[in-house]
Amino acid sequence: MTFAISLGRGSYSRRSQAANYFAPCVALIYPLTLSSFHASVSALQAGSLPTAAIIGAIASLVLSFGLVGLILVAAMFLAGVERPSARQLRARQVAFLSVAAPTIFVFMGVLLTMTGNPVPDDIVWSVIWVLAILYVGLGDRFLGTETETAPAQSTPTLRVAHGVSALAIILLFLGLHLSNHLVGLAGPDAHAAVMKVARIVYRSKMIEPVLVCLLLLQAGSGLWLVRRYRPVADTPPLATGVRFQG
Repeated sequence: MTFAISLGRGSYSRRSQAANYFAPCVALIYPLTLSSFHASVSALQAGSLPTAAIIGAIASLVLSFGLVGLILVAAMFLAGVERPSARQLRARQVAFLSVAAPTIFVFMGVLLTMTGNPVPDDIVWSVIWVLAILYVGLGDRFLGTETETAPAQSTPTLRVAHGVSALAIILLFLGLHLSNHLVGLAGPDAHAAVMKVARIVYRSKMIEPVLVCLLLLQAGSGLWLVRRYRPVADTPPLATGVRFQG
């Protein structure tokens, strides 16, 4: 049983309201699972309560993956809304972004370290997702209560370009990169030899600029396509794409 809450010209159930904010709230607490895992491993290395430390490490690792799964469920719920409000559209966008929380957290940490930022990662992370929550909450105030979204079929050229660029990236970089890792099973010497050859290919003066442009096209077109309306069935592959593009 759901209870309707009147908001302007529209109404939302309590479950829909919770779904709007669920993804950014879960992304906000994601680093806690990593901190818990680190603390458990540190305790295990110190020989303190080994059984509890192992259980804690496993639970933290499972939870870190589980949170992303829950975010994906929230994104699918929001994608199933046929006539979404502006707030729900923003919530859907943030949910797709939240799926990439692990990737974004790592990238943010590397970036802050490289720039010598003295502000702790957790504070910066909290600010980002609090702003995301505010972005969702203020959606109806600035954009109205209902917004139609154009179908994905309205951008066939962009979708083709997105697919072609993905194939080119796989051939020019990912295929070589993954093959190099597989060759590593044969030993470090074989791994180093293949890596040397692969780098000659994708780091050449002709291919490297093309590869960078393809990556930018892939990211830009992917984020644009995510903004378009998608049925529930398209949500998992889209969310996965956002995560890997992040």
